[in-house]
Amino acid sequence: MSFKKKVLFIDRDGTIIVEPPIDFQTDSLEKLEFVPKSITNLHKIATELDYELVMV
Repeated sequence: MSFKKKVLFIDRDGTIIVEPPIDFQTDSLEKLEFVPKSITNLHKIATELDYELVMV
């Protein structure tokens, strides 16, 4: 019997994290801002649709 695992590869910057418009670098916690609902939606994908999440 073979099992297939569903995996979603996610780019971080500009996808779940807003890139700061000044320099487009998230290089400190002060600049860290998540795209609205991104974490909630990723949690739903992982739990309800049974995906493994991999951030690249």
